[in-house]
Amino acid sequence: MKKKGTDIQGTIFLSWLISYTVILLIPVITGIIIFYNAGDIVESETNRVNSVLLNQLTLTIDNNFENITHISKQIATNPRLLEFLNPPGNNEKEKKYLLFSIIKDFEVLEKSNLYIDLFYVYIKKEEKVISASGYKDADIFYTLFHKIETFPFGEWKKLMEAPHNREFYQIRKLTNSKESIRTIACLSKIPENSLLDVSATIVILLDTSYILKFINETLHQESTCIITNHLGEEVIYSGKSGIDINMLNERMTGLKGMFKIKGTKQEYYASFQTSRVTGWKYISFVPVTIYHAKTKSFQTLIIIGLIFALICGLLVAYILTKKHYKPVRKLLEIISDDISLYSESRLDEFKLISETISQTMEMKKKLNISIEQQNTILAKNWIRRIIEGQREAGDEAIHSKLVSLGVSFNSDDFIILLVSVENKNTGESITPRLLQQKMVVFLQSILSQTGSVVIIELSDYHACIINLNQPDRDKKTDLKTLHSRLKQELHVSTTIGVSTIRKGVSKLREQYDEAKKALEYKLVRGIDRIIYFTEIENPDTIFQYDLATEQMLINSIKTGNTADSLAIIDKVYNNNFHNRRISIDMARCLVFNLVSTMIKTMNESRIDNEATFWNDLKPIERLLACQTAESIKKKMSRILKIVCEKIEASKKSHNILLKDRILAYIDKNIKDINLYAASIAEIFQMNQSYFCRFFKEQTGESITSFINRKRIDHSKDLLHNEKMKISDIARELGFSSDRAFIRIFKKIEGITPGKFREMEK
Repeated sequence: MKKKGTDIQGTIFLSWLISYTVILLIPVITGIIIFYNAGDIVESETNRVNSVLLNQLTLTIDNNFENITHISKQIATNPRLLEFLNPPGNNEKEKKYLLFSIIKDFEVLEKSNLYIDLFYVYIKKEEKVISASGYKDADIFYTLFHKIETFPFGEWKKLMEAPHNREFYQIRKLTNSKESIRTIACLSKIPENSLLDVSATIVILLDTSYILKFINETLHQESTCIITNHLGEEVIYSGKSGIDINMLNERMTGLKGMFKIKGTKQEYYASFQTSRVTGWKYISFVPVTIYHAKTKSFQTLIIIGLIFALICGLLVAYILTKKHYKPVRKLLEIISDDISLYSESRLDEFKLISETISQTMEMKKKLNISIEQQNTILAKNWIRRIIEGQREAGDEAIHSKLVSLGVSFNSDDFIILLVSVENKNTGESITPRLLQQKMVVFLQSILSQTGSVVIIELSDYHACIINLNQPDRDKKTDLKTLHSRLKQELHVSTTIGVSTIRKGVSKLREQYDEAKKALEYKLVRGIDRIIYFTEIENPDTIFQYDLATEQMLINSIKTGNTADSLAIIDKVYNNNFHNRRISIDMARCLVFNLVSTMIKTMNESRIDNEATFWNDLKPIERLLACQTAESIKKKMSRILKIVCEKIEASKKSHNILLKDRILAYIDKNIKDINLYAASIAEIFQMNQSYFCRFFKEQTGESITSFINRKRIDHSKDLLHNEKMKISDIARELGFSSDRAFIRIFKKIEGITPGKFREMEK
């Protein structure tokens, strides 16, 4: 085994030594190629760096210009300024107070941006100027800040009264020492939506010293930068380059570019970019001599590096090759259970290590994805626990946690919607997950118009937590629009449960319960509608479906009477769902009772080819698939009609006449104490067991139950006669004793004969 390992090591050592030597030649050859192309490389890299710095400079200055335009728009929409320009009355005190407030606002704005040197508002009608320093006449303000021979008052006034839409100009300004300097001004008219009418002009003067400072800090210390306006005039320059501006403008074509240009003393590489905000051009100049110096330094460094690489590379390659196999062997022993199992021809150390690392990286990648998913799930679960009441906390604690999760609210008024998709008619194949994503995007876009929205995707519906901007706004109109657009644009039918409006995030749990109760009430109201919790408060806690009605329904089904069965179902539904407002729990109980009654009765009914009939009909599966009480009623009615028709068909046989004779005999001898199955079977010359089975098939109940029910029906009439005792009535109707009468009466009617007599009074 040792010899075998030596053979493997010798092979790998030789191959690695050759490989390292060949690899060493690659950087040497590459270095030689780089040496002869050093000038182009340095030039290309320097130009690239210069372009990047110029792009950074352009973006930064443009961002500040955009910020200036935003401030201009903020001033233009200042409600105090607009009210001052168009006062509703002539109250001087209010006007002075407005002016004082405007000046204070201007002071804050002027100090909020380092790039702003001065800004003011020129009022055309009054020829006044409002600035952070006060409210002055236009001519006085001009004298203080703009009075220059080359820029007379008339020209300044004409500029102020012209329509501007946040445009940048080069303008002259007086410094504190009354020196004239060039600066940049952003001009914008008020009102903004008018094309020609100008009631006031906003003027923001930029402090170009900050721009120059940023230029000097960003670009190369020997570089020069010029900013020209759309007329090709110099607006800002960081130093003298001796380049003819007209020649420069002729060379600059397009939005950006790079070219070589001669100055009075030396050549420059010029790079330019066009501002996306002002349309001005930013040009930087780097002397060609810098490129030459860098090229020479670069070539010297390459020569030294090549010599050093050849000497050290060969030495290091030999040492590393000789010692490299030992750690590889140890590594293989770590990642492989038994390295001796590999033969010389099979052992591929690099492949084994590579596969192991790849598997480890894949596991790490999956773990990272799993952690990210878990973080998202944790964030959503925390919000879900709030609305489901699994986390108890006050408004402040909940608000802090929501902010840390990236959720913030602007007011204390909340409402919760639960949106359940009942069915989709998109006309295209769409996965439930894709539909959920579309629903979230659609709900977010529509509901965000009413306030901040957080949408939680739950298993059966979407919970929409809305932080209302306008609590007094008519929510029913907005929700009708949402419900309609969901159907028209996403082609889905939805049921929406709506809570009441409450204050504070700590009330979200109660609101969620309200919305959930409203959504569950679709069992009563039906699907594809909006259900408000306020409409289902304080429902009835009992339903109307007594034992007598249930017995009537059972008898109607057993006898195959479709009309009576459907009439009883309609009556129960009208009494509970149409004429009253019962609670959702009572509605479920009522529906379950009706279904239970129907299923039990159908199971007891004798029908030809019963197994095949029930397998084809599948009543339980069809009823359990229904979502609302109304759909259960419709499905139940169709099933009852089929069952009753089947029972009715079964009744129309040769046994009908015999059954009628038996019933007539029972009616005639109902008071006979000896009226029971054996005596009746003997009268009609039938076997007792066959007679009992026949009677139940034809009537739906046993002979004993039928006789008892008939006698109990007669007893109800006799109980109205208060002079007759219970024992007399029992003997009159053929009961063996008054105890038997009381027991059977209570079994059928649910109460004793005495209690029945008291109730009838």
